[in-house]
Amino acid sequence: MDNETISILQSFRRPLPDVETADVSYRHVTSAAPSNPAQDAIPLLQRESNEELLGLAAQALQTQSKQPALQQNMPLHEASHYLGTEGDILRISALQLIHPINAVLSLLIPNGAKLLCRAEVTSPDQTPRTNLKWIYIDPSGQDQVVAILEYKNTGVIHFENWAGAITLPENAVERLLNAKEQINSTFLVGNAIILSKQLVNYESVCSDIALFDWNNMMVFDFAETNEDLLVPKFTSVVFESDPLHFRSLLLGMIVRSLKRRGII
Repeated sequence: MDNETISILQSFRRPLPDVETADVSYRHVTSAAPSNPAQDAIPLLQRESNEELLGLAAQALQTQSKQPALQQNMPLHEASHYLGTEGDILRISALQLIHPINAVLSLLIPNGAKLLCRAEVTSPDQTPRTNLKWIYIDPSGQDQVVAILEYKNTGVIHFENWAGAITLPENAVERLLNAKEQINSTFLVGNAIILSKQLVNYESVCSDIALFDWNNMMVFDFAETNEDLLVPKFTSVVFESDPLHFRSLLLGMIVRSLKRRGII
């Protein structure tokens, strides 16, 4: 079914295609960016359901469902794809994940404004370079980053590395104090420690960030994060491993960010 011709709109009701993948179950990551080790790891997280983001995506798709742009065909899945490096993830994601999302987003942006999707951009102000970011430019030329996507190779994202940091609001203060007594001041383990430092680095650019390794997606919301002991509010996270939801989840994250900023 992966070579079936489907429209952009239909793709949001289909899983990402199956792709031959290197047989590596767990890839250990190290910090590639010099700034990451100086960052603190995320101590605790608050898990959220995927319902809000999937709902926002569904609403956006419903309002634009008659648009000719969404009736255009998706790129056919090529047999040439193989997932063995992070670059391989970027190549197939550009076609199968990002293309349909951007097609929808382009219909939501106000007249006279633009939403750019930029890769590996180095900014003059030395803000962190990200794999992919969406930059909104209003009619006056003012710009702001509204979403970030960071790709990882397969076998990098493991939910169990993050699970120990999940907490509930009612025991937030006690858990935060306990976290500070742990190694690295967090209940995260394994790859999650390094990845969370990278996220904290990116949070200075934008509060809406997704991690994706083709098999798993995590959506982080730093908008209300507050690690003060008086009234702590932890970064929220949505875990997703169903390839049927990846397009909608990422679309929903970007739509939420645009709504928060009063853009749509």
